[in-house]
Amino acid sequence: MDLDDDTWIIASEAAIPLRSAPSESAEMVSQWLFGDLGRVRTRQGNWWKVEGADDGYTGWLNPQMVLPLPAAPAAYTWQYVLDGRVRLSDGSSMRLPLGSRLPRPDLDGAFAMGQHYWILEPGSRLLPPQAPDQLPELARHFLNTPYLWGGRGGFGIDCSGFMQVLFRMVGISLPRDSSVQAQAGTEVAPGAHRAGDLAFFAKPGQTRITHVGLLIDRDQIIHASGKVRIDRFSPQGIHPPHSQLSHELITLRRCL
Repeated sequence: MDLDDDTWIIASEAAIPLRSAPSESAEMVSQWLFGDLGRVRTRQGNWWKVEGADDGYTGWLNPQMVLPLPAAPAAYTWQYVLDGRVRLSDGSSMRLPLGSRLPRPDLDGAFAMGQHYWILEPGSRLLPPQAPDQLPELARHFLNTPYLWGGRGGFGIDCSGFMQVLFRMVGISLPRDSSVQAQAGTEVAPGAHRAGDLAFFAKPGQTRITHVGLLIDRDQIIHASGKVRIDRFSPQGIHPPHSQLSHELITLRRCL
């Protein structure tokens, strides 16, 4: 595609690596999931530097994995994928990751973004945007998803990508990285915490925020560490089974 910078684009693959530099060997710093929107900021060789529409996060991707839009995207009525596949133009199908989104299909399963059309296969399960008090229940759908640095969906996810996609499902936009997410919302004093609060952590003995999770009640947290899991939480931090404190609490934030 020969496009001008600032062109709107849409992710047309299930999960697209977003890299720190224009190279396949560069670190994957994030992902675009199917249906994610953004703009081209600059080009270098066979790579595009893009900016996400939801969070302003930038990185490099392979342009063969996105499609152009003729104008700024419409205000879609989003549905969120629990388990789904879309039919492609060659007759094959593509599995969509948990947490990705698409416009609400019609009765035949068809949906469009820009001039591009897909068919949702029968048996796919979608959710409309949920109420914020459903966050703990939504989070449980991700249990046992493997940890993947830079991941944002059900094929592999990191701690801040998990929180970003999860909160998007209840209509709340969070930044991409945990250190920046820790500036969102309002601070909560330990002891005043409740289900739905975000907890931010550092490695034991350190102060730099490197981890985040969601409180599902006052004493339990769901987070991505090795895999998406539930561990015991206290005002000191995270207590995995049969282990010492794995993450020290730095701050609690309420974004609801």
